[in-house]
Amino acid sequence: LAESEERFRSLFENAPLGYQSIDKDGKIIAVNRAACSTLGYSKEELIGKNFQQFLHDETAENFNKILLQIQIAGELHDAEFKIRKKDNSLAIVAIAGKVAYSGDGRFKQLHCIIIDVTERKKTETDLRKLSSAVDQNPTAVLIMNREGIIEYANPKFTRLTGYSNDETVGKYHDFLKPSSMNRDEHTKIWDSLNAGEEWWGEYYNVKKNGEGYWELSSISTIKNNENEITHFLTVIEDITPRKLAEKELIRAKEEAQDLSKLKSNLLGNISH
Repeated sequence: LAESEERFRSLFENAPLGYQSIDKDGKIIAVNRAACSTLGYSKEELIGKNFQQFLHDETAENFNKILLQIQIAGELHDAEFKIRKKDNSLAIVAIAGKVAYSGDGRFKQLHCIIIDVTERKKTETDLRKLSSAVDQNPTAVLIMNREGIIEYANPKFTRLTGYSNDETVGKYHDFLKPSSMNRDEHTKIWDSLNAGEEWWGEYYNVKKNGEGYWELSSISTIKNNENEITHFLTVIEDITPRKLAEKELIRAKEEAQDLSKLKSNLLGNISH
């Protein structure tokens, strides 16, 4: 029994995950090294203290309610709390566990694991920001895998081309090839992209409804931590107004040159 107890005590103390036990009032009665590291306090500073006092004000007031719910449900599933460490820094921890009952069925203690999810939550927040930025981008955005299958198209792409998300995602990119681009040129572009190069160009294209427009497209690679290409990012801007303005400017310039030539001829005739 002594050997068995020592074996489980060692397992508890040296486990890579944070473990702690709290009583029905929320007081910490056992905690291992990993949990101490996560919370930022020594074992002596934690044992006998109410877990609530280490929580940030935002989550501390909900702890007693959650504790009552745990006593009824008998378990806790991934509840998240914001804690304030000894160095006054804030961290977010996820706690999950089960209730141990005494012989007469009364709440004895809650055995739970405690995991620092601060970085994960930050990453999730950053991803949401990035996703929102892409979704609301004023230019059309496409993401394709190495095989050229479209995995994402933002709302601007639908508004620009007329192709819905269902008509785009999961399809091979070839159907979006600019109408003014020949097959050989298209093949050369994708060969260069697969070699890790970036590409951009201006092309005349046609929307789903047959309406023509000018687009400025740029395609770049997305690489993993091993510097391997995993996806391609395409950004498409509608430059039709600019092209029309350029065309109008060229027409006006030609008219001015014709007028200047006519004036020169007229003056020459008068002089003659």
